[in-house]
Amino acid sequence: MSTLTMKQIENTVTATGLKFQNYYLDYLNDFLTIGGYARYYNITETDANKRINIGRKIHEAKTGGR
Repeated sequence: MSTLTMKQIENTVTATGLKFQNYYLDYLNDFLTIGGYARYYNITETDANKRINIGRKIHEAKTGGR
């Protein structure tokens, strides 16, 4: 069993946050509906909504809501 360093954990969290922020921006820029986004990525509307909302929260925290 390996132990992660704080830097590795920080890098993973940052990368995950960026991934979710990009999910949100992709939806915002390229889709009109949650349903369209869900169909395009072959996920449920519930999962699409969760993904987009997490990304929106991360984006707003990073940009001050812009």
